[in-house]
Amino acid sequence: LGLSSDADVCIDFSIGGAVEETALSIEIPWVLGTTGWEKEAVLPLVEKREIPLLYAPNFSLGMALFRKLACVGRSLYADYDMEGEEIHHQSKKDAPSGSALRLMEEIEGLTFKSKREGTEVGTHRILFKAAEEEVELTHRALDRRVFARGAVLAAEWLMGRKGIFTFDEMIEEQWNLVDSQQH
Repeated sequence: LGLSSDADVCIDFSIGGAVEETALSIEIPWVLGTTGWEKEAVLPLVEKREIPLLYAPNFSLGMALFRKLACVGRSLYADYDMEGEEIHHQSKKDAPSGSALRLMEEIEGLTFKSKREGTEVGTHRILFKAAEEEVELTHRALDRRVFARGAVLAAEWLMGRKGIFTFDEMIEEQWNLVDSQQH
């Protein structure tokens, strides 16, 4: 893996095929943003080795909010037609993206059209459509630094914890903390 011996945490956005090998060798807390890996193979290895892990297909706080709003939208607009679209840069290999796959897992009946063009960082849209109205949700990443910022927040949150976590679990804890401070 080539980690520095004095590293406190590993932030990994490599390739799906390397994740299982990393799970066998890593010795420090691990933030995993790679898509295309097999959870059924990797998570038991990480759990057995007691390596703290936080994983997600997308580390954008805005995308986390988008996903929550999309789930609420599906509840409110259960009888509306629904369609998704994503646009990413032309060299992105996976289509649909890990973010789109995650949304399709969470929202029954949602499908995505995937486009790869230009240098687009990432746009996701969900349209709820009925005869009398349409509601469109859009998340657009303008700079890849948004993913790095979320990964660093995840690394800071993971330090000193034990177990396997998702970015959503971290966000839930953070957002609940904010809510309780306001009341």
